[in-house]
Amino acid sequence: MGNDNVDKMIEGAIRGGAIGAGVEAIRTGREWRGLADGLITGVFLGAAWKGVTILSDKAGLTKELNKAKDKILNRIDASRPHAIELLGKQLVLWRAGDAAAAAAAAGPAGGSSSTQHWQCFENACPHRLAPLSEGRIAPDGTLQCSYHGWRFAADGSCVEIPQALDAKSKQMACASRRSCAVPYPTVEAYGLIWVWPSAGPAAAEEAAVTPVPVCQAVQAAPEGSLKWFRRELPYSWDILVENVTDPAHVMFAHHHLTPSMDRDRAGPMPFKPITIPAAATAKATTEAASDVAGQQQQQQQQQQQQQRRPAFLQADTEPAGAFEYSTPMATAARMAFTPPCSITCEYEPAPGLACQSELLLVPRGPGRSLAITMIQMTNNSRVTAGSVLQALLSRPAQVPGMLKRLLGQPLWQEHLAANKLFDMDNVFLNMQDMLLSLKGRDSWAQAYYMPTPSDSAVITARRWMGQAMKQPLCPSDPSSPAAADVICMLQQKQQEFMYVEFAHADND
Repeated sequence: MGNDNVDKMIEGAIRGGAIGAGVEAIRTGREWRGLADGLITGVFLGAAWKGVTILSDKAGLTKELNKAKDKILNRIDASRPHAIELLGKQLVLWRAGDAAAAAAAAGPAGGSSSTQHWQCFENACPHRLAPLSEGRIAPDGTLQCSYHGWRFAADGSCVEIPQALDAKSKQMACASRRSCAVPYPTVEAYGLIWVWPSAGPAAAEEAAVTPVPVCQAVQAAPEGSLKWFRRELPYSWDILVENVTDPAHVMFAHHHLTPSMDRDRAGPMPFKPITIPAAATAKATTEAASDVAGQQQQQQQQQQQQQRRPAFLQADTEPAGAFEYSTPMATAARMAFTPPCSITCEYEPAPGLACQSELLLVPRGPGRSLAITMIQMTNNSRVTAGSVLQALLSRPAQVPGMLKRLLGQPLWQEHLAANKLFDMDNVFLNMQDMLLSLKGRDSWAQAYYMPTPSDSAVITARRWMGQAMKQPLCPSDPSSPAAADVICMLQQKQQEFMYVEFAHADND
């Protein structure tokens, strides 16, 4: 089979839904100021294989598929716009070309002069609210609405209205603020596209001074070495946070996903809080630091602070809680929950092998969330044929992982395993979400019975979320709903859902 045929097969899988796209991640400023004003939400458009059967009955097919899939999985389709949902908002992500960026810079509102940069707009054309995600990238790099052909530059300004009677009327219409699309600031960092979910006048300035919320290990990783995975999930964001801060469920919910995940090996899991050095401060501590000597001294102090903090923590944001624990899968492990949506871990699954993981958990809307995950080795231990043979005789459970490191594993294969991981507890997490919605989100302390230390991180996260989700999504807007109403499954919707389910069962 030739490369063209392989590409067609993969393209068909993409159109058929086998490959998903659209990943969001969230970051916050130094203080919690509400889900909209205090957060940056990033979007990574990758491709994740979901249960695609790999054919291997023809010579060379598997090798060709591996090459093609890895190419697909690491590629963002910049030739078209992408619809995304974030905090209940419908947005469109698209990549502006040279002319679109130039038009933005020359337009009445000004704009960035950078080229080939990802942009995010509200997913509605100002003409008649048609979704811009159904539009196209015009040859000049602007975004064109497919309904009437209006085109927009990178800053949202309208540059073309085909229905205008003459050049003067077109100029007047395009100069109106009402003809502009609504832009959201974006930044590309660490293999992800981050979107600030506010489109107000101060949005760009606020986004520029807010650090991207990844841990120090991710910041130090070589460019292009990070392999992110995304998965859309059918339950609310707070349930996802609970699930990821709970390693005790792995042995049962993910039984036999790997040889080391075995319910018969489950047992006590002591959790102990750990004390960590204070986070570095990005801003100057005094006005005296404005001189060169003061700035150098401040930078040295920040570097010393960062060096004292574990690499699995963010450099400039304090976690709500950090814990150390042990499991049958890792002799030593540490976890931190950094609000609102970052879970970081470091652990030693085998002697001489250290790993670090970053999990970014994103609220899309009520009962809908997204997870972005990444696992990387944080030491330089090398696997050889001899070490595999030795492990086969003394540590057979570690052999599959060692073989993967020795022989390499295609990214699509890693994504298949990651999808299976999320599939294994999807059903009961969705039902847990429904039951908690019926009882009320604030009822968790009474509804849950958590007598063991293994729930320590869950309790820490729940206490933080219980306060944060009561706040309005946009504190500056008196009519803004509470955050929980936007990102959690609604009680009324769950009652309607359960009524439909019971009615359907009665009819059967």
